Amino acid sequence: MDVALLSSRQHIRPLRSRKDILAVADLIEICFADHMDVDGREYIRYLRRFAVPDEGLAGKLLEPFQVPVRGLVWEEDGQIVGNLSLISFNRQGKRYTLIANVATHPAYRRRGIARHLTETALQQIRERGENEAWLHVREDNPAAIQLYRSLGFEERCRRTSWMWEPHSGFLPKVNHEKIRIVSRQPGDWPHQNRWLDEVYPAEITWNLPLDKNRLKPNFWKDLWNWLNGGEALHLSARWIDHLVGVASWQPTSAYADMIWLAAAAEHEDEVIPVLLSAAGRRLHNGRPLAVNYPAQRATEGFRRAGFQAHVTLIWMRIQL
Repeated sequence: MDVALLSSRQHIRPLRSRKDILAVADLIEICFADHMDVDGREYIRYLRRFAVPDEGLAGKLLEPFQVPVRGLVWEEDGQIVGNLSLISFNRQGKRYTLIANVATHPAYRRRGIARHLTETALQQIRERGENEAWLHVREDNPAAIQLYRSLGFEERCRRTSWMWEPHSGFLPKVNHEKIRIVSRQPGDWPHQNRWLDEVYPAEITWNLPLDKNRLKPNFWKDLWNWLNGGEALHLSARWIDHLVGVASWQPTSAYADMIWLAAAAEHEDEVIPVLLSAAGRRLHNGRPLAVNYPAQRATEGFRRAGFQAHVTLIWMRIQL
């Protein structure tokens, strides 16, 4: 038997729910400290809330249903030095599995731990009858990109998260002599829907908090939200008399609220800064704003609107 394979079998095991959570949280924090954002730190706190086990019978029975993550760990010298999380999504009758949080303690790197963890995870996914797996990796992490390519992952797309934070100052006012910003009309939805499908294709939306049913115009839903103090913001951009873009604001429980942009590709460089400026200046809740958009598109437009590139992720898929 291959020595490396035997070694991996000796060290890799399933994550043992609450008993491992604290060690896994510490490891993720150590490995990703240089790039961890506010949501990442909140995720670490979320994991640590599960670190103290309930030793009673009820706790043992409920434990499998309370675990916040599934995955694999690499244990050596009595400590967890490698981790891989498996996150499942069910969207429109299809199951997706995302490989995430692949981490190796700095003192144990360059020994193939991340490779062995990923190979084992892929084998488990295959044994469950799934025919593909996904992950995303930072564009500025060439070592990880090369690892995943060598395992058979192929790049599907690159997405940039753009961010505006209140402490950076007011959003600039951006105007365009031919663009008018008005409230979205119900008749704008077919165009917005089509543009959303182009900017946020079905291949990736399973991993984004985009729910088009929440964005679709609905008189009774909008009236209910208004009567109950809820907010909605949908702005349309018109180039003279033609609709050229729509921005919809979506509040979230994460660090930043989302702006979903949908614009005609031939006008997005001009339309996006005007839409974002108008949306940001109408929102006065002090919340950061985020936009997920195809990388390398409308970059100057985002910057003109006062947004900064937060991170660019490469989405990769492997067919099993």
